[in-house]
Amino acid sequence: MEYLDILFFALVAVFVALRLRGVLGTRTGHERPPEDKALSRRNAAAGAKAGDPAAPPGPARVLPFPMSDSVMALIDEPARDGIEYIRRADRNFDPKGFLDGAQQAFEMVLDAFARGDKQTLGMLLSPQVMAGFSAVIDEREAEGQTHSTRIVSVREPRIAEARLAGSLAQVTVRFSTTQINQTLDNQDRVIAGGAEEIDLIDLWTFERDTRSSDPNWMLTATRSGA
Repeated sequence: MEYLDILFFALVAVFVALRLRGVLGTRTGHERPPEDKALSRRNAAAGAKAGDPAAPPGPARVLPFPMSDSVMALIDEPARDGIEYIRRADRNFDPKGFLDGAQQAFEMVLDAFARGDKQTLGMLLSPQVMAGFSAVIDEREAEGQTHSTRIVSVREPRIAEARLAGSLAQVTVRFSTTQINQTLDNQDRVIAGGAEEIDLIDLWTFERDTRSSDPNWMLTATRSGA
């Protein structure tokens, strides 16, 4: 019976992860994985080659529907042109629905990273980002450390950056959260973080090829914000 219980919960975890990837159309703890600088340089080069950080996808296309003022309020001014180009390339792209899914993915990734759950992380992260997260998890495990993250509150996420480089849509979301992070050594002594609440801003970049039949977005870069 105990074996069946373990198998059941494992299947539930996989099901939840797959649902989140679909919703997104789809940190770490106190010690953040390293930024993916190589990927950032590649993204910048792609934008420069396109001639504009929000390069239009060829001939103008009719937008599927106008965005409401409430949705526009969730998009920073510099990202609005990019969002319009993405909507022209992908008529199913809904900024509000995307943000809802991004927040669910954000919370799930934080939880999986704290627990060292590489299986769940592998379903949501690009190989480059996964490598950074895995390195931190491996280091913690080698030292016998444990980490915990509790999200106290999440302010409404916002789209901070957006571009269409060829057919590749890139959307960066700003997450403003209050968290409690704590890392313990192999004798349960606090070596990082603590019981106090801290305010954090994270910028996560998601990518998707608008010509692909796969509706899922992948997390391709993370960095700290201001």
